[in-house]
Amino acid sequence: MTIRKGTWFGSRSGLFALTLLFGGGAFLAVRLRALTVMPGVSYSGPFGALNADEEQLAKRLESSVLYLAEDVGPRSFLDSAARSKALAWIEHQLLIGGLDSTREVYSPPRTERVQSEGETLVLEEFANLIVNLGGPAEAPLLLVSAHYDTVPGSPGADDDASGIAALLELANRFAQQPLSGNQLRVNLCFFDGEEAGVERMGSGFYARSLSESGEEIAGAISLEMLGTYTEEPASQTFPSQLLAPFYPSEGNFLAFVGNESSGPIVRSTLSAFRAAAQFPSEGLVAPDSMPDVGRSDHASFWAEGWPGLMITDTANFRNQHYHLKTDTADRVDYARLARITRGLEGMIRKLAIEGL
Repeated sequence: MTIRKGTWFGSRSGLFALTLLFGGGAFLAVRLRALTVMPGVSYSGPFGALNADEEQLAKRLESSVLYLAEDVGPRSFLDSAARSKALAWIEHQLLIGGLDSTREVYSPPRTERVQSEGETLVLEEFANLIVNLGGPAEAPLLLVSAHYDTVPGSPGADDDASGIAALLELANRFAQQPLSGNQLRVNLCFFDGEEAGVERMGSGFYARSLSESGEEIAGAISLEMLGTYTEEPASQTFPSQLLAPFYPSEGNFLAFVGNESSGPIVRSTLSAFRAAAQFPSEGLVAPDSMPDVGRSDHASFWAEGWPGLMITDTANFRNQHYHLKTDTADRVDYARLARITRGLEGMIRKLAIEGL
């Protein structure tokens, strides 16, 4: 038998599935294969040098991450001044690029008082920033988001200044060259409160408001940490060791992760990314019960019955500085972040034309 690259029997997942099958784990093998097999082929091999445009893109991404992580610093729910500074800066960057945005101020379901350094703080006001990129009025809405807040004490360079920097670049690219196609409307969302608990999440407020207004949502894509990559062996870990044989052991890939009801959007976005980008990418459609699958803003849209996924460097399963004060701008890989941003642009353009 000739084993061809890219076929089930020639893949890592296929070999492991056969092992489970002959060991009496037929059901588990079939189940895992259904969750992990994705369309297209992940890029492998060395990267070429960045071209001049990509080098400039990498510099702009670095400048954005530096501003948020160093000039502003930690942007937690306990520090409204820092979050307001970050939001105003994002708003200004969009205006420079020629884009209008809508600031949506919201409050938690109930006024909360928390203790911080001996002081009682009243948590009353948070704010999202929404950019409407347009599209046919009858088309369903695709949301692409990142969050600008952090956990207390962390500068949040990877989590999630890297996502915000990429989203700003996407906004600027779409301002210069508007999306074409008639399959989707697209909104870019800069969310507050992702790290502040479910009741304070800006994505939850936005999802509920869309539901109440009767919007048709095609899906929600959360850009949740895009900046950490390594070729070190055994640098990648997983929420379940059952997944390990199906994916690289090096933390060098971008992951597309959603729940089972979001399987179609996970596969369509990953397929579009692979067609647009030369960057390693993997996908997972996981049960809701699997730990960590819903740990970002996309889960707010699951709660309203809509599909969603996060695109991520896998956070603490790779990044040893996750949620720490050492999540600093110098640890972000800006060359790879530039490649990813270009790939995301191509992905969204393709989806706007072809749909999900």
